[in-house]
Amino acid sequence: MATITDLHLQRNSVDMNSVMKKTEVLIEALPYMQKLYGKTVVIKYGSKAMVNETLKNTVMDDIILLKNIGVNPVVVLEKSKKEIISLMHKKGGKVAGLECIDGDFTVLNMIARDEYIPVLSYHSDTAAAEIAASLQAEKLIFITDVDGVKLSEDDSAPVKVLTSEQAHKLIEEEIISEGMTTKVLACISAIDAGIRRAHIINGRIPHCILMEMFTYKGIGTMILKELVPYFEAEKI
Repeated sequence: MATITDLHLQRNSVDMNSVMKKTEVLIEALPYMQKLYGKTVVIKYGSKAMVNETLKNTVMDDIILLKNIGVNPVVVLEKSKKEIISLMHKKGGKVAGLECIDGDFTVLNMIARDEYIPVLSYHSDTAAAEIAASLQAEKLIFITDVDGVKLSEDDSAPVKVLTSEQAHKLIEEEIISEGMTTKVLACISAIDAGIRRAHIINGRIPHCILMEMFTYKGIGTMILKELVPYFEAEKI
């Protein structure tokens, strides 16, 4: 029969394992945080990804956390800004709801680099790519209702990384088709304009932004110009 001391040691062992796993996550995230500090990230949050309140809350938590660690998120929505802005305010985020900006992104850039999180309404993926290019963003992220680019319907997981050339080829071969084509072309457009990395992720996965941005494996598909790591130890 286990003694009280044995049970205490077992509990401490479990607690220590949990702490160690959390520490490993932070260590893996640290170099990404360092590389992204002070950089702008444009996040296109599609209406199809807004499937329930719990998931919306985790997306807002991720965006506010980005701001708090020195990243400058700019949020582009397909639907009304009012609900999202209200949710961010409740969570302590400082938000600037902006009308569509035609051509002049100077004010948007200033707000993004200040203490506020700009939130805009634009329907098209192309517009989000143009905003990212105009702001010289480091990343463009599309949050949608699919996992990313898959080579077949039977695949359980999306392709982790594609170069823009590989993505073009998959479109030509009609492996990428329908609605995904628009998103991938927007990613390629952003990459051609100088954005370092573009991502397509599933907003139905809790904390999808953090999992994609701050882990080696990610959860979606990342598109870039060439297979160049952020830092020496990065596994892509």
